[in-house]
Amino acid sequence: MIIPRPFPFSDKVAAGQGDPGEIRRILILSNAIHTDIALPADEDVLAAFDFVSEGGLELDYPGVVWIVFGWGGRSFYLETPTWAELKPGPVFDALTWDASVMHVRRTGTIPLSLDEVQSLDLSGESFDALVNDILSIGIEC
Repeated sequence: MIIPRPFPFSDKVAAGQGDPGEIRRILILSNAIHTDIALPADEDVLAAFDFVSEGGLELDYPGVVWIVFGWGGRSFYLETPTWAELKPGPVFDALTWDASVMHVRRTGTIPLSLDEVQSLDLSGESFDALVNDILSIGIEC
């Protein structure tokens, strides 16, 4: 069971001290297979997810504008990047005993005009809550 809770990776995020009047934009990236959330590669986001950089995926990297997070079945993520590559095994695994994984990637500019991209503006408090939820899922997996 996953129980969202604050984690002390970033004092600002963990304490929920984001400015309630501040607006923070995130992106929802979706295709027929996966839906991901893109957070801006701002200083507080990089600090909150510094354990990812320590694990080998340097998030504070030249040209990085967004940090993209997805969550799902390990087999499905690794073996089904497109519908053309869909196989019964990963689908069965995802519905039964497959391990959950957090998929994290870094990217540059994402064109907002793409059909697969939706932008969403959050208050500072809602943004902090989302970061804490992503942290809790990533740590519990």
